[in-house]
Amino acid sequence: MLDLLRGTAFHMLRLFRGLIHLILNLVMVAGALLVFGLTLSLILTHGNKSFWPMLIGDIVAFVVWVGCFILKFKYDVLIVKLQPKDTNIILYQ
Repeated sequence: MLDLLRGTAFHMLRLFRGLIHLILNLVMVAGALLVFGLTLSLILTHGNKSFWPMLIGDIVAFVVWVGCFILKFKYDVLIVKLQPKDTNIILYQ
């Protein structure tokens, strides 16, 4: 019974892997552009009164970017851990 659940979870994760990676890649690109834009505006304002909100936004965008990277990695690790016995995961690529 446990093997059936593991196999079902494996195939469901594999089914939605492309969509999950696409969404996380789009969030990572948006976060990277936000980090670039906020860093550039921090450099150009030379420490105006709006320094701290931009710095906090920069840190939050970077944390989101790193979080999406970790989620992508952990998603693939979970797929590898749940693969059914005696199967070659290369065949699913």
